[in-house]
Order: sequence, then structure tokens, then C-alpha cells
Amino acid sequence: MEQMIQGTEKAATTTQTTAHKKTQATATKETTASSKMIFPGVPTALTLQLDEVIRFHADVDNLNDNNHLVSYEQLSGGLINATWHCATSTDADSGAGGAEMRNEKHYLVQRLSSSTPAETIQDYTVLFHELNDRGIRIPRQLRVQDSQVKRRRAKNLRHELSSDLPFINCLDQVFRVFEYVDNAPPRKDVDATWRSAGFLLGRVHNALSKIDYEPIAHIPGFHDARGYKDRLERLATKYTAKGNHVRPEVEYIRSGLADAIYFQDDPQQLIHGDPKLQNMLFDPNDGAAATMLVDWDTCMRAPISIDIGDALRSICKTDDHKYDVRRERRFLEGYATGNPHFDADDKVRTRKAASGQIMGAAARYLIDFFEGNYFSYPPTVDAAAENLLRARKGIQYHLAFKRATDNS
Repeated sequence: MEQMIQGTEKAATTTQTTAHKKTQATATKETTASSKMIFPGVPTALTLQLDEVIRFHADVDNLNDNNHLVSYEQLSGGLINATWHCATSTDADSGAGGAEMRNEKHYLVQRLSSSTPAETIQDYTVLFHELNDRGIRIPRQLRVQDSQVKRRRAKNLRHELSSDLPFINCLDQVFRVFEYVDNAPPRKDVDATWRSAGFLLGRVHNALSKIDYEPIAHIPGFHDARGYKDRLERLATKYTAKGNHVRPEVEYIRSGLADAIYFQDDPQQLIHGDPKLQNMLFDPNDGAAATMLVDWDTCMRAPISIDIGDALRSICKTDDHKYDVRRERRFLEGYATGNPHFDADDKVRTRKAASGQIMGAAARYLIDFFEGNYFSYPPTVDAAAENLLRARKGIQYHLAFKRATDNS
């Protein structure tokens, strides 16, 4: 299996980028010497759209008609929703020396994918208050204000507004706005980083276990390992040419999903659903203290082993795609401190959790290789080839995981 993957990997097209909340901006025509897109300049449809979306959410931050969008950068790494870090100001001089901005405010603007249920916005509002009451902070989601609905009219965009929901619908696209939380890339050279990440997730799980709430949003089949296994077989049979081409990958992943199925009948509580390293923010001063979890669109009721395994899948993956058992130990130490109900000594279950989520992620890519309707890639990327490459990399990582954990 490993030799087969290595032999075919070079043929696939990839545009993988480093995923982190503080990445460089994607390239656009409106570049300056800065990595951010600076305005004023000739506005584009995106510029107008981001500016208008922020304004309809702006009452809470006392923006007025003198405020305007002065910069934005699109964050890389997300394959579902598109997210921009935006700055507004009451004044800007974008001369050759760059931009001098006053009363600068920062926001995260997110455009929801068609595969993300709009009800996640309502779920987030509930979770924000419930978690905040229990000492767990997540970014504040701005609301469309009544006064904004009454006094503003979109000059450039057809729009729909609801004064009781924190979103705006522009040109049939759903947007929402969050406060921007300053953060730094995680320090990967110190044990404290992984211990802190575990502690954060443990505290979050402990708080979520006390919240009696059923999320309105539902992503069909998400984290359904039995469903992944059946879908892969059906798809490989339905699309014969593709299925024959990837039959070894289908069989490997279907076999590996047994470790994810192992947990599916465990007791359920609210979980995050996608607590990967890229969804953890770290202290901007040292990068070693995990401060909050973001991206709650996948919140659901399910066994906590799904979250633990998914965190281990991401956190223990080194830059050369190995599985780091030292990071695993530090993470689980921190997690047990944050969630005292967890048995940190049950190595069999934690290893099955990590193994199952490595295979679950690979399964989602291979399913989208057949269906092509879940992950979003730039127009220049061959989506099928990219999905297949990522599925094969997931198998490679699983093989590395088994080598690392066989004797530890």
C-alpha cells in the first residue's frame, strides 16, 4: 500500500498551504508592498461586499459612515467556508508609504459554504452564552442591529436582513462577522504548547457536558464512520472506472474505519466536532498557551472520543508527516487536568480514537473524490486530484501512526 501511494502521488496536483489563523493574504490584483490589500483604490465586488457586510453588523462597535474598509486578507487552510481578516478605519492615506489608519477596528468576516447549514449561526449564539457562563471564551459573533436595518440601504448589493439573526445575505451568499482575536502561531518546540492544547479541550468538554442543548444545524453523515464505510463501497461500485483506480485506497480506509466505529455507541454529549490545531488560538505573546477554540460549525452531540482523536490526529502530526508520541503524552496530560472525568491511562482507547479520526479524515477526502461537492478549492485546482492526493496522504500518515505506536 505505501509503495503504491508513493508511486502515484507525484501525478496528482496540489496547492496545499500552511493552515493557520494568521496566514499571509491570498494574491489579488490590489496588492501593495504589504501582505494586506490596502484601499482606497478601484473597488472590486469583493471589496464592496466585505465593506457592506461589516457595516450592517457595525452598530455594536459604533461605526458610522466615515468608517470604511481599509484592508483585508483571506485566511488560508479552510476548505469549507471562506474567511477574511478585515480592518476598518475612519481615515486612511494609501500613498506610496503605505496606509496610516485611525480608529482602526478588526473583524473576521466569513462567507458560509452551501454545505454549511445557516442554522449553525443560531447554534453559535447559544453556545457563546452557555460557554461564557462557564468561563470558556469563544469569539463574539456580531449581530445585525435594528437601527442598521432601519437607516441603512445597501447601495451596491441586493441583500436580505433579519434583525434577530447575526447574519446578512448578500447576492444569495450568507455572511457573518466575528470579533477579531489576536493570536500567534503555536510554538512547536516546547511541551507546554501541547499540554496547554489538551487542557483547553479538556476544559471545553467539561463545560459542554453540562449544557443541555441539541444543535439545530446538522451536517448529514458527519463523523458517521459506519456511513463512511458503506458510502465508499457504494461509490466505488457506482463509479466503476474511478472505483477500480482507487480500489486499494478504498479497502485500506474501509478497514481502518473500524477504529472509529469502535466509539460510535459510546455515551454522547456536546462536542466541538473539529478541534484540530488550526482551530486553536494561542497567546500572541508566547504562542505556547492555547486560549480558545474557534470554528464551531461542526458542534454536535457525539462521543468525546471523536474530538480527542481528531485533536491527536492534528496535533501529533509533525512537519514531515510523522506521528509524535511525545506530543500525544503531553496533550493527554493536559486534557486529563482540564477534564478530570477522563481516564488518561486508557491507551487502547486513545490510540483507537486517533487512528479512527485519521481514517475518518481520509474517508471524507476519498468520498469527495467521487462526489466532488463538499470541499472547496481554488478554480485552478483539479478538485478530484487534490482530494485523492489528500486521501493518500491520510493513508501514509496512518501507516506512520502505526509505526510510531506499535512499540510505545
